[in-house]
Amino acid sequence: MHHYLIFTCFALLTLTGCSNSVNYTDDRMFGSSENDVPRAPYVDLPPPVLSIHGQEVTNIIQEVSVDFKHDRHLHLCDAHTYYNAEGIHTIQLKYESQDLLDPCEARYLIVDLVEALLDKLNDNMYLIPEFPNFAFYPINFEIYINMTSFFSRYVDPYYIKWICMEDGIISFYAADMYDNNKNCWHARRESFYTSRNITIAERQAEAAYKSKHDKSLQKVFGDKIYIPKEDDN
Repeated sequence: MHHYLIFTCFALLTLTGCSNSVNYTDDRMFGSSENDVPRAPYVDLPPPVLSIHGQEVTNIIQEVSVDFKHDRHLHLCDAHTYYNAEGIHTIQLKYESQDLLDPCEARYLIVDLVEALLDKLNDNMYLIPEFPNFAFYPINFEIYINMTSFFSRYVDPYYIKWICMEDGIISFYAADMYDNNKNCWHARRESFYTSRNITIAERQAEAAYKSKHDKSLQKVFGDKIYIPKEDDN
């Protein structure tokens, strides 16, 4: 009797037990291959879409633009950031100002603006890996500055009307571009680095001249300057 119970228990364990050696993918477990549902064909999935820190770019553009709005009367009108699978490749900015600028002043403005933007962009730890060359360069900017002064339009057309920077080249157009009857306009084109070098050289020369020819009363007489008071009359 005991032998019969032991044999029965062993048979039940053998029939109901789990075995790691069972191959559930074997066609014999699920019938012949003729009745199987065909598998979907292999398809190459598209590469993942790059997610950039667009808000970081916006913060930098706004910070620099607010500084130039108060200090240089330059107003931001529109801004776009363009990127692809390689990263951020172009930042486009459009500004307006009613200041009157000659070519030298216009050169100072665009150089200072680009330098301020580059300093902020290339100092941001989140954006550096998202630039294709791990840095942002002047060639990656598209900047347009429209000078809307009515004085340059109706009185003196030789002030700057339009500043355009594309592909690292800056173009300065005089206000005679309003006149569509002209065969050509007064304009000047130069690379950003040429403009930057001229700006640095001019400012250094101006600083040297002022230091050499400073004839202010404070420098001549020091603190021994007589200032009359109302009681002296």
